Amino acid sequence: MPNYYLPSSDPKLAVWATNYKSQISVHATTLHLTPEEVVADQEYCDAITDVIQKVVSLKAQLKAAVKDRNHVLDTKGRKLRARISRYKTEENYTEAIGSSLGIVTPKRSKNPENYYAEISTRISGGQVQICFIKKLADGLNLYYRKKNSDEWQLVSRITKSPFIHEVELETIGQPEKLEYLAYGVIDDVEIGKPSTIVQIVFGG
Repeated sequence: MPNYYLPSSDPKLAVWATNYKSQISVHATTLHLTPEEVVADQEYCDAITDVIQKVVSLKAQLKAAVKDRNHVLDTKGRKLRARISRYKTEENYTEAIGSSLGIVTPKRSKNPENYYAEISTRISGGQVQICFIKKLADGLNLYYRKKNSDEWQLVSRITKSPFIHEVELETIGQPEKLEYLAYGVIDDVEIGKPSTIVQIVFGG
């Protein structure tokens, strides 16, 4: 492959482009490069580092937005569900009203106690993606932990596959081993058995 020397990860690529930009003028005479060619190469490097910085900035914004979404769902969403539960106890409440509001719980065709969450992981576009099928559940509670950690952390309630997990590396450019598991969720309650623990190496 002609571009095998280009790093595949954004952090390493940014370092590479910065170094190339500073060094190309040093070797310009030896390589018989014109000043215009040197400037062009340096502009290409600037374009690479600029777009990587843009990606970094957008990832930070996405992470903040996802965190805000999860907070809203955990607080406002919980309060809304509590109010809806109360509405369903009103004597004038009917299934027709519930259907109109979209608050009728679907009938389950399987036994929730036997539910078994199934997930898989992959790296795509420099991101960790969690693939799954909800089956009879409303969604999955996704948990993860890093290597050598015994504590599972809740990532998010996930309802659409694939789910992108924004992972913060302890050291940029240093790969880390991550483990994931999930439980099915119906009406905000975890059901059945946990998924098999799946592993993936991310970063570098």
